Amino acid sequence: METVHLYNVEYWEIRNLEITNTGVEREAKRKGVFVQVHNFGTAHARPGRLRRHMAMEQR
Repeated sequence: METVHLYNVEYWEIRNLEITNTGVEREAKRKGVFVQVHNFGTAHARPGRLRRHMAMEQR
């Protein structure tokens, strides 16, 4: 599960975004920003000023 999923898009910017991976129930494989490019060629991407807060489970 991802908060932001960009697939085969170009010339995008994400700025001043704060993401946490906490929720009502714990879930594995949470993603904040997931960028996927498949058979696309050259893509321009510009993430900036992203704050990520991750809750890690220790085993």
